[in-house]
Amino acid sequence: MLAILELETIQQQLQAKRDQLLADLEENSNDNSGPNANPDRTALAQAYHSKDRQLALRTMHQQTLGQIERALAQIEQGTYGLCVQCHQPIHAERLEALPYATLCITCQAESSHKG
Repeated sequence: MLAILELETIQQQLQAKRDQLLADLEENSNDNSGPNANPDRTALAQAYHSKDRQLALRTMHQQTLGQIERALAQIEQGTYGLCVQCHQPIHAERLEALPYATLCITCQAESSHKG
């Protein structure tokens, strides 16, 4: 299990990342820049491409935000660092790289092969 000091550090990192994602989502939702009144085909294509990218990025941010919220809840519940599938400890290196990981490497690999 992780030491209390490590948990506090991870919790602070997760909260900072959550705050950053929320700010990014808010900024993107306030971006109402649309195409010109009379756009040509190139401008229209660029506008649609930009909207597609923004939507994909927003979706990724929302998914990551959900994962962060789950990790913060696990910290509060005292279950952080345990794989939600096999209930074994997740290696510290994995949590360091991806602090909101909910699966150990083995279960993640199995999950990836199923999908």
